[in-house]
Amino acid sequence: MTESTISAESFEIALTSEMGLSSAQKMKAAYLEHAGNGSDEGIPSSFPRHAHPGAEVPGPNARVYLTKISLETPAAEIKKILHGDPDQDEKMRNCVFYTLVFTLSVRMDDPSTTRFINATVTWEVPCDTKILDFSPQGKEIVREIIESGAAGIAITPALDFRARESSGSETKSESPVRSFEVGGGPDEQFSGSCSKKNGFMLHVPAGSLLEYQGMRKNEQVVYWELYPPMTLRDGELSGKENLAVFSLILQTPLHGNPEIITRIKGRVKGNLWGVIHLTGSAIIPV
Repeated sequence: MTESTISAESFEIALTSEMGLSSAQKMKAAYLEHAGNGSDEGIPSSFPRHAHPGAEVPGPNARVYLTKISLETPAAEIKKILHGDPDQDEKMRNCVFYTLVFTLSVRMDDPSTTRFINATVTWEVPCDTKILDFSPQGKEIVREIIESGAAGIAITPALDFRARESSGSETKSESPVRSFEVGGGPDEQFSGSCSKKNGFMLHVPAGSLLEYQGMRKNEQVVYWELYPPMTLRDGELSGKENLAVFSLILQTPLHGNPEIITRIKGRVKGNLWGVIHLTGSAIIPV
């Protein structure tokens, strides 16, 4: 991959519990029979019914739709990060540096009965690879974007997150702009673009963002905690808050093929099953 090449790949990660499908079907059928209406109209939900298209699968399980956008990090940005490192020149010669942006969408398999509580998303790289930087870190960054009501997120080459300005006021890029698509689910797509000078632009609505904050465990592991908005929007939760955007800068071996292990641990709640723990994982090539 060269500095002018962008890669966008999408992945689907199943989040599952120990509850079997047959048990979930029996519990839902019993609830509907007790409700006496034979439908799910009496089951409250904080998620819209169109959150997962097609026939709903009874149970507390969920799916994560993940898109990875990868671009070789500009040398000028790496020199800023490695400034003062006695091995800077050697690393610049013998390593490859990537900027990765991930978009994540959480969708309940049965949104009429189940709502998202929280989750932890962990990114782990091999021992010969380092996470030089990651963003966003403080939860106030995402909260400011949400409160702005912006129609997108801008991410600078230094991984600064900010609300996307209106199209009429955005700075014209002097470097080539490359476009890509990211998936918010099987029924939803968002557009994006990036340039060497200005970084990434994602047309992701702020009103669909979860709140989250990132932390570092060591040079190979970072994680984010995700949860619904702590501050109600317009007096109530709309039920559409299911998106998150993350970014990393990696230092990788010159001739290696590194992979990232993504681990997700979450909790959901349903009036049929109570609080349920879900887990899922995937191996993502850089």
